[in-house]
Amino acid sequence: MTRIDVTNDVRIIAPRAALLAIFEECDRFDKDENGGRLIGTYAENEGDFTITVEGVIGPGPNAKRSPVRFLQDGEYQEGVFRQIEQRCPKIEHLGNWHTHHVNGLSTLSEGDIATYRRIVNHPSHNTSFFYALLVVAKNPGRLAYDKYSVRHYVFRRGDSRVYQIPESRIDLVDRPILWPPTAERTSHTGTVSLPPTDSGARPERVLDRDVLAEFFPA
Repeated sequence: MTRIDVTNDVRIIAPRAALLAIFEECDRFDKDENGGRLIGTYAENEGDFTITVEGVIGPGPNAKRSPVRFLQDGEYQEGVFRQIEQRCPKIEHLGNWHTHHVNGLSTLSEGDIATYRRIVNHPSHNTSFFYALLVVAKNPGRLAYDKYSVRHYVFRRGDSRVYQIPESRIDLVDRPILWPPTAERTSHTGTVSLPPTDSGARPERVLDRDVLAEFFPA
C-alpha cells in the first residue's frame, strides 16, 4: 500500500456550487463509481500553492461504470473544456474527481495512484501538479455540503509521494462556477452555447484528446 503524506503548503479554494454538482452526480449513480474533471486556476506565492476550482465537468454520456471501475467520456469532456476555454483562456485542467463511497474504499486505489502519477509526469501535461478529489462516504440524514465526505490529494511532477490536503487547508466559498451551466444556458445534449471569441484555445494542452486517451480511454 502506497504511503500518503499530509501536506500543509497546498490550499484548495472550492465553491460550494462545485461540491453540489459533484454530489448531484453521486446521487444519480449511487451503485457504481462515477467521476469527472476539475477545472480552474492556480498560483504560487512564497511556497504556498493555491488551487482554485472554477468548475466541474461531469462524466459524459458515454462514460462506463461498475462498482469498482470507471472510464470517463473523454471526448465529451474535452469538448466542454474547449468551449469554456474559448471564454476563459486562463482556465486549466486541475485534476479529477471520482467516487469510492459505493465500494467502501476510503482512499485512492493503487490503480488511481499509478494513473495520476503517469499523468502528472507526462511530457505534455500542462501543470506541475495533479489534484484529485475523492468522495469516500455518504452521510445519511445530512444535506447539502455535508451529504458526502470527501478527501483531497495532490500529485507533484518528479515526486513519487502522494499528498493528502487536510481539511484546515480547504476553503469553501460562495460564488458562481463556470460549469455546469445554469439551465437556461444548456441544451438537451448537455453542451453550452458560449459567446464567440478568437482569444482562445491552446491546442497543445494536455486536454487534447490524443493525450487524454492514454489515461481515460473511451
